[in-house]
Amino acid sequence: MPSHRDKLKSLLSIAKEEDEWKKFVECDNLPKLDDDVDMNNFVSSWKDINEMSLRKETRNLNEDFGLIKEGAKVYRELEYIFVESLAQSNKTIQAHCQKYLTQISECILATLDDATAHIMQYFDKFLSSDHDQFQKVEKGIEYGIWTNISKNLIRYVDFDKMKVNVELALKGMGYQEIALRVVHLSEDIFSSTSPNIQDVTVIGGIYLIDFLHIPPLVHTCEDWKIRQITELSHHIKRKPYTVTNNENQEVEGPPPAKVTIPAPHGCLIRSDKPQVAWWNEKEKIWSREGITNSSYEPETGLITFMTTHLTCPLAVVYDNNIDKSFHKWVLFPAPHIGKDICVFQATPKIGEGTSSLDDIVILIHKDKCRLISPSKPELEQLTINWSNPAKLLSDLAKAGINLIFRYDEDPSSAKAVKAMDMEKNAYEGISLPCEDIDELDLVEIRYENKFNADLDANWDLLKYQKEKCGFISNEQPVTNDEENSVVDLATISGLSTHHNLFLALEERNQGTQLRQLLEESNVLTINSLKTILNLSRPLV
Repeated sequence: MPSHRDKLKSLLSIAKEEDEWKKFVECDNLPKLDDDVDMNNFVSSWKDINEMSLRKETRNLNEDFGLIKEGAKVYRELEYIFVESLAQSNKTIQAHCQKYLTQISECILATLDDATAHIMQYFDKFLSSDHDQFQKVEKGIEYGIWTNISKNLIRYVDFDKMKVNVELALKGMGYQEIALRVVHLSEDIFSSTSPNIQDVTVIGGIYLIDFLHIPPLVHTCEDWKIRQITELSHHIKRKPYTVTNNENQEVEGPPPAKVTIPAPHGCLIRSDKPQVAWWNEKEKIWSREGITNSSYEPETGLITFMTTHLTCPLAVVYDNNIDKSFHKWVLFPAPHIGKDICVFQATPKIGEGTSSLDDIVILIHKDKCRLISPSKPELEQLTINWSNPAKLLSDLAKAGINLIFRYDEDPSSAKAVKAMDMEKNAYEGISLPCEDIDELDLVEIRYENKFNADLDANWDLLKYQKEKCGFISNEQPVTNDEENSVVDLATISGLSTHHNLFLALEERNQGTQLRQLLEESNVLTINSLKTILNLSRPLV
C-alpha cells in the first residue's frame, strides 16, 4: 500500500543518515558507495597515487598497505550493498557494485605488484640476512617474500610470522634466481567481480602464492652501489608453475607442491578434510581441480594440502548448498523479548561429510538483526553485534554458513522453484504476520507437510499449490486425491494472493483490519524479515 511504502522509504532514509553520521563521527573517510562520481574519484585518485609512486626512487610501503586496507574496506561495504540489491532484484545497483568491485580489486592487485617490484629492486634494504626474506604482517593483510639469491638448496620456504609453508617441488628450483611471494588478504577480492555464480564460498580470505623473476642484483663497488634499471625494476614478472623443455615449452603437468596455511580465523571448519580451491582467471571461477590431500589439525590450527596450481590465488572454500535446503523453517514474533521483534529459525538438511549444526536462529529488530544460534566461538561477533540483514547474511557466509540464494542460481539440488514473482510476493506477504501483535496466529512452514504429527494446536501449516498458497486447515478437498485438492482463500480487491494469508485465518478476515495492520506495523522489522526471506529463499 502507498502509505506502507512511503513510511518504509522515510524510515530507511533516516537510518541511512544516522549510519552516515556515525561514520563521520568515527572519521571514516570512505566514499559514498552508491554515488558514481564519488566512487570514480576514489578509484582515479588511487590510480594516480600508484603512478606517482612508480616515479619515486623510494616507495612508502606503509602508504601502500594503507591504500590496500582502505580499498578492502570499501570492497567489503560494496559487497554488503550488492547482497542487499539481490534481495531487491535491483539490477542497476548490482551493475554499479560489480563495476567498482572489479576496479577496486584491480587497484589492490596493482598496488601489491608495484610494491613487490620495489622491494625486489631494493632487496638489500628489505631482506633479512638470515633467511633472505621480508615479512610485514598487519590486520587485513599479511605479506611475505623470499628470494633465492643465496642459492641455498632448500626444499621448503617457511614464513614464520604468517605460519605459511610452501614446498619448492619443481626440479631445479633450488638453483634458479627466483622469488616466492605469499600474500594473505582477509577479503576475497575475486568472487564478486565475476559474472558467474560460484559453486563455493571462500572463508578466511585469499592467498596469493606467486613465483617471480627477480631483477639483476645490486653490485657494490667500494662505497658505491650499482643497480640496473630494467622492466623488472617497476613491474613484476610471474614465473608459471609448469615443467618446460629447453625451448621453454610446457611438456608435462607440474608435480604437486605441499602447502601449509593457518586455518581461517573466525570461521567454521566443518570437515576434517577442508576444501581448497584456486582462482581460474580465464573462467572467472573457483576450481578444486588439481588440489588434493587436504587435512586440518585443530591442535595446531593448520591446514595442509597438495596443489598443482601455484602462481595463482588460493583459498579455503566450502560448497554453497550445504545449508540452503531446509528441513523446516519457522517465523514467530517475540513480544516477551521486546516490541517490534521477530525470529527467523531454520533447520538445514546437512549432507554427508559435513558436521551438523544447531538450528540457525536470527533475531530481527527493526532494521537490524543478529545471530542467536549456532552458538560457536567462531561466530561470536555475529551474536554480539547488530547489523542490517544483508550484512549479517554476508558475514555469516564468510564465516561458514551461506544462506544467500540468488534468483538466478540453479536450484537443482532443491525442490522445484515456483514462479519467481510469486515467490517474491510470498516473502512480502509472509513477513507481515511476524510483527509484534497480541495473540498473533503462528505459522510454520516445513519441507514436507506430511510430517506434522508434532505440530502444536496453535500452529498452522502453509501449503503451496501452483500459483496459490494458503493454510492446510482451510484446504477444501474436491476428491480423495490430495493432489487435486484446492486451497480456499478469502480475497479482497487490490491485494495480492499472499497478502491474503492474513485472510485465510478467521481472525484476519476483515479487510479493514488488514489495512490497519499494514499501516500501523513497524515497517522496518517487516522489511528486514523480507530481506532475509528473499536472500535465503526458504520456499525453494
